[in-house]
Amino acid sequence: MKVFLGAIFVALAPLVLCSQICYPPQSTTVGFLTISETHSYSINDYTNGKLYFSPGNDIFGEPWTLVDLNAQRTYHKEKDQDCVYKDIDPEVLELFHQCIPDDAVLYGNIDGHDMYLTDRPGSIKWLMAVTPIENTPYYWRFISRFEFHGQLTDVGFVYINNLGILEPSLLEKDLSVCVPA
Repeated sequence: MKVFLGAIFVALAPLVLCSQICYPPQSTTVGFLTISETHSYSINDYTNGKLYFSPGNDIFGEPWTLVDLNAQRTYHKEKDQDCVYKDIDPEVLELFHQCIPDDAVLYGNIDGHDMYLTDRPGSIKWLMAVTPIENTPYYWRFISRFEFHGQLTDVGFVYINNLGILEPSLLEKDLSVCVPA
């Protein structure tokens, strides 16, 4: 009986761990996207339910994307175009949450850092590597590869992490001017 219970615990351990791998309540990261060959600036404000992404070197310019987790909507602005919004598919919305999805599985290890895979055939395949943040219960995501409906969208790695929001004004966009996509 002890062996059987131990085997169940070992089999369930990665699932429990995945749901406990969460990112800081507020952070700023800078990364590099290898397919589009651009830098990526992001603000993660899980406290207020907002995420902000800006590719390129001008974080105050365009394009930008703001994800409102509370309204379950994405806002996007390209240079010289109207701001548009779109409701987020619930399956995609889950990937924006503060913690790794419950169906993620331990995929492997890179230099002592765990990699997790969420694979939903015909929909989403997301591979991410995480590393613990010292003296906190949180993790940094430092490598991410995302496929949507069989199409690789981008591969990125984070090279600057910061606890807290460095430019909170970027979260204060006038979204009332945005139109449906």
